[in-house]
Amino acid sequence: LISLCLHALLEGVPLGGHLNHQAHNALLTGIIFHKMPVAIVLMTFLLQSNITKQKAYFYLLIFALMAPFGVFAGNLFTILANYHNEIMAMVIGIFLHISTTILFESTDGHKFSFTKIITIIIGALLAILSL
Repeated sequence: LISLCLHALLEGVPLGGHLNHQAHNALLTGIIFHKMPVAIVLMTFLLQSNITKQKAYFYLLIFALMAPFGVFAGNLFTILANYHNEIMAMVIGIFLHISTTILFESTDGHKFSFTKIITIIIGALLAILSL
């Protein structure tokens, strides 16, 4: 839970900085789509860990507040603005790490299939076309 909260906090910090409108919206959309399944999995694990539902919801609330707290921290602490690029690089690196882990380690034996290659090519083309 601590590492998930730190991860969410770091993701929110660049949103509190000075991003152009397109980058801000792209990052916000990525965070939203990333946090939804993470919250579902977190809640599933919490409920299966034999803690009360009240504690599980409390922990989920803490997790949910971390990204907005990161946005607030990005606005409040000017020192973070000095490291905006470095924090953004960490956030993007985390996104890339998670996406490649899901892509490459989602099958038994971690085999690389034709479908995965096509998916990567389509994703790359969509990224290029969205520039």
